[in-house]
Amino acid sequence: MEYRRLGRAGLKVSEICLGTMTFGNGADQDGATKMVDTALAGGCQVLSVPRSIQIAGVHPTTVWRGGQALVELTRPTLKGWQLLLKRLVDLIGASAGLLFLSPLFGLVALAVKVESRGPVSFGHRRVGLNGRTFTCYKFRSMHSDAEERLQADPALHAEYVANAYKLPEGRDPRLTAVGRFLRKTSLDELPQLVNVLNGEMSLVGPRPIVPMELDQYGHGAPVFLSIKPGMTGAWQINGRSRVSYPDRADIELDYVRTWSLIRDLWILCKTLPVVLGRRGAH
Repeated sequence: MEYRRLGRAGLKVSEICLGTMTFGNGADQDGATKMVDTALAGGCQVLSVPRSIQIAGVHPTTVWRGGQALVELTRPTLKGWQLLLKRLVDLIGASAGLLFLSPLFGLVALAVKVESRGPVSFGHRRVGLNGRTFTCYKFRSMHSDAEERLQADPALHAEYVANAYKLPEGRDPRLTAVGRFLRKTSLDELPQLVNVLNGEMSLVGPRPIVPMELDQYGHGAPVFLSIKPGMTGAWQINGRSRVSYPDRADIELDYVRTWSLIRDLWILCKTLPVVLGRRGAH
């Protein structure tokens, strides 16, 4: 396998490594996938013998080097006009959503405020494109003293930690009654339309995660971070909270590696019945 660092403006193209590797099955296949993921995320050009194109769900292109036919493995990314179109869809969708759903925003805000003390919305830090953190907005679904309520029950807190920092909705003392309804219907995530307008999120993409969750993606973490997180995505329409790690990571990474506008539109169409059916909401 040969892989080279792609040139940047004003910089020379410099070769990082030249070598060969035979990809087989099992551990060899995993090693090949890890190598390709790391190289592509680092901006390298990856060339492989033709039979290696099965390893990582990449786009193969035949190139010639010294009279030898090789396959260039490239990340499946959108071209400039496709990225522009995707951003345009995000802007139109988020703007229309904020406009037409403004009465619903008002009702939700009123319900949250009437039931419990505290702000109507809150922001929490999430990891976004290229590892940059941003404030992800939601309607508040917990009591203002949520952590104190959880810490008050040592056994419950231990269960919370052991269960990947989650609790069954019916046993979580931090949630308000309105908050449980908002989570079941996904209405708590509507403020993320603001994140989409700001360019921090997209309508479709991997769900934004907290930094500690990056470990769940292993060597695929740079690939996961190569695209903006989304309000909805492949994980949401394939079980959501019913699907935990490592299956969740596999679903998200497969989405990134096979990213296309057609798939984004298909996910958007599938999201509405999933939300209305409250499938996997937590």
